[in-house]
Amino acid sequence: MKAAKARMEEIVTDLENQITIECHIDQSHHRTVMGARGSKVQRICAEYDVQIKIPDRRDPNAAPIEENGDGKPTPNNIIRISGKKEKCEAAAAALNALIPVNAEVDVAFEFHRYIIGAKGVGVRALMDAFDVNIKVPSSEAQSNIIIITGTPENVEAAKKGLAEKVLELEDEKADKAMRSHEIKFEINPDYHPKIIGRNGAVIQQLRKDFEVNVQLPKRGVENDNIITVTGLEADTEKAKEAILKIVSDIESKTREEVKIDNRVHGMIVGRRGMGIRKIMSDFNVDIKLPQRGDEDPDMVTIIGDEDNVLDCKDHLLNIEEEYIQEARDKEDMELYMKPREENDKHDKKKGGPKGFSVGAGAPWQGASDEAFPTLGGRGPGGAAAPSSTSSSTPVWGPRR
Repeated sequence: MKAAKARMEEIVTDLENQITIECHIDQSHHRTVMGARGSKVQRICAEYDVQIKIPDRRDPNAAPIEENGDGKPTPNNIIRISGKKEKCEAAAAALNALIPVNAEVDVAFEFHRYIIGAKGVGVRALMDAFDVNIKVPSSEAQSNIIIITGTPENVEAAKKGLAEKVLELEDEKADKAMRSHEIKFEINPDYHPKIIGRNGAVIQQLRKDFEVNVQLPKRGVENDNIITVTGLEADTEKAKEAILKIVSDIESKTREEVKIDNRVHGMIVGRRGMGIRKIMSDFNVDIKLPQRGDEDPDMVTIIGDEDNVLDCKDHLLNIEEEYIQEARDKEDMELYMKPREENDKHDKKKGGPKGFSVGAGAPWQGASDEAFPTLGGRGPGGAAAPSSTSSSTPVWGPRR
């Protein structure tokens, strides 16, 4: 009983000590002060053991209405806090600390798009990290001022975070400027394919190894012998040395020119270049066929070690010889078939070829039937022979 009585007295004392104070915060900030679903206000109520009443959101231009039944209108910007005096005052201070403030930060306009990021990803990340709102001016405004809105504490943190981001962008700009060093040098266009490599493998490796950009002009354009390398100065020089080394290795090899009938070139190249790639792989050489417009359309260049070049040259000459021999055989066959074809055409004009006739044009053509003996009792044409033989009929065989 004594414990219960003591507890009741304690509750009464607490109630007697309960007060209500007013905290003036502009209604435009109430949503920020409350937080998502009132999370911030709930935290303050639990931390300071108070009750907080925030007026309903109304038109800021509307007249205040009576809420407490005391005949006094309650302005829209008054938040009431109930609890012990010292705790109410602490809660009021906590609410005031949640009132958002604006801070202007001067950031070079050229960095704004990098702060915003692709589709606003960058600026959203900053706002989420510091729980603030960041307003970047539009490109039309051409202004350097970025506005940060939030609690004083969060705004200060966001300003530091934004400053760090600007430092990163300045470092990147300086690094980009250093990597913009450009050198140009001449390389014979005939060597460009070796610098590029199959499927671009060599040039991609150069870019990766030296962290540079290597640009080769298209063949046939003006200054098509100029190669451009861009990057850090030291890296561009190293890349240049590597390219010159490739050219030096090529020039140190044997270079042999051989005339191959240009009609054979298609056979050498093969379908989709498979033929020439196989030959180059088998003999470990490079083969350069003449380009359209070259002075000698038959001239083929072979580059590689001397023995390999000579072996490849013999191989190409053999291909040419086989082709020429096949071409000659075909021409001979065409010449052989040509007279027969002409005779066939001539017979067709006369109504078709005549049948084979035995003895056509022989000496006995045109002789009378009496000049020949009858065989088997039949006369010429199968008719029955006469019973008596004419004395004028010649006798065949020796006389007895």
